[in-house]
Amino acid sequence: GWAALAGTDLVPIPNALHGADLIAAVVKRTGTHLREAVGVVGWADTDMPASMLYLWWVLLGAMVMTAVLYGSRRQLAAVALAFGGFVAVPWVLESYVGRSSGLFWQGRYALPVFVAGVLALGVGDAMSPAQRRRVTPLLVVGVLAVWNLSFWQQLRRWGVGENGSLLAWEWDTRATPVPSLLVMSTFAAGSLLLGWMVQSSGSFRSARSAIPRSRLCTQDDLDSPAFLRWISTLGEPKPRPHRKQWEWAFIAEQLENAGLLEVGRKGLGFAVGREPLASGFAARGVQILASDLDTERAVEVGWVERGQHADSLAGLNERGLCEQTEFDRLVAFQVIDMTDFDAAALGEFDFVWSSCSFEHLGSLEAGHKFVVDSIACLKPGGLAVHTTEFNVGSNEATVSEGGTVIYRQRDIEALADDLRGRGHFVEVDYTRGAQPTDYHVDVPPYTHDPHLKLHLMGFTTTSIGLVIRRGPRTLPADAAARPNE
Repeated sequence: GWAALAGTDLVPIPNALHGADLIAAVVKRTGTHLREAVGVVGWADTDMPASMLYLWWVLLGAMVMTAVLYGSRRQLAAVALAFGGFVAVPWVLESYVGRSSGLFWQGRYALPVFVAGVLALGVGDAMSPAQRRRVTPLLVVGVLAVWNLSFWQQLRRWGVGENGSLLAWEWDTRATPVPSLLVMSTFAAGSLLLGWMVQSSGSFRSARSAIPRSRLCTQDDLDSPAFLRWISTLGEPKPRPHRKQWEWAFIAEQLENAGLLEVGRKGLGFAVGREPLASGFAARGVQILASDLDTERAVEVGWVERGQHADSLAGLNERGLCEQTEFDRLVAFQVIDMTDFDAAALGEFDFVWSSCSFEHLGSLEAGHKFVVDSIACLKPGGLAVHTTEFNVGSNEATVSEGGTVIYRQRDIEALADDLRGRGHFVEVDYTRGAQPTDYHVDVPPYTHDPHLKLHLMGFTTTSIGLVIRRGPRTLPADAAARPNE
């Protein structure tokens, strides 16, 4: 930049390149600029060991591929802008002044732009928290290896040159105030401490200790990479602006974020009907107990007629999400009445879930009681994820009894207060959404496109996802507090 601003005749260059030859030479140096940015250390221009340079590029390439496959458009645009700027800036400047100033650019001149691209790769949500917990240690180890070996190469150059002995005790550093081995050991200890801090920092800390956020169905969620990934994983033909897809993806995402969809975990599903979650979770190696109402009662409430009831394992893997022998090994079925079950007899689970079910138990109170009772099926620290009807339009009038009830914000707050009083953890975000589809209300006969909010029994409703982490305290034996009327 300084050379360009100073004028084209500042540093006369004999036999200077012109026209197409100059442009070709500038473009040809792009690889050199990349190597100089990350493979040449310090003002003394010490070359990083080739093996570490290759490792650095492998790590960066893995991050780029992850972002391309799973990242958001905004993240990819930021990465492309940063890396594109790193490449384009020297092209423009050297093409402009190369005839008189020569090819002066060095890769480290635009290193801040390059670093911005790396940071953009790291701040996206291409990976789930569970995947990030597995990948982060590998990245930390790789970065520490590159960092320490580059520092070793810098000290080696000072002692015996870039092609001298590889053994630090053979380096000619008698005049230095501190032995090289001590310097390298101190540097290594400091870098390990920094790596440990990164691994255990808030950015990468296990989601198991966090309080999950319950929330309403919104278009922002449907636009997220996590939603799109789970809709594909669960065998849906295509993403739709529909709250049922949101419910399934919300449940799966919360469990994945908490690290609960892993081999060896145990989950309990209530009123699973023919939803794909049981087989989707089993495909991850999770042991599942799927349950539903007995057939006679299901016929009475219309679940059988609407194809929303399961009376056995048949049909729970109809999408083929889990290899059948694994499904048969991992998934069991049991009839469970959500209004009357013995949590102790069912055993302890890492997680429980239900998808738009407890609003069909006859009253607001019955659904409230079910949510509280379901927590007793969890191990301490376990997660309950339930979705239900939410009254968007009124915090006063609602449907409080019958085949379907609609929970108001005051009812959800009463439930959350009750759960917190019992030592559990729950936080609720009542944001309604601000995109056009968030304001659209589907009315009978429903088009289901979009179907985030709908007119139901005289009220505007949507789905709310509740996420509760069981606390360490034992649940009290008395009945749950009732919702406000």
